[in-house]
Amino acid sequence: MDAWLKWLIAAACCVVIALGGVYAVSVFNQKMEADAFAEKRAVCTADLDQFYANRVNTDLAAKIDNCVVLGYLAKDEVDAKLNPQFD
Repeated sequence: MDAWLKWLIAAACCVVIALGGVYAVSVFNQKMEADAFAEKRAVCTADLDQFYANRVNTDLAAKIDNCVVLGYLAKDEVDAKLNPQFD
């Protein structure tokens, strides 16, 4: 009975360690995804600023459309940038 209890405690410890590892990896992955999203959004914002200055560039227009489709920029955000309202 004593050996069985030791194995049970060892198994419980392994489960706790494994769950801690899974949690740590999920937090790390979320951080990596957030960083990648922020980086891609920064590139899209820079492209939008460039497109505002040079609306003839069709490559930038396609990039801006892709940014909207992929969710890095909101359609309203692009419209507000390209058609500013002055009071």
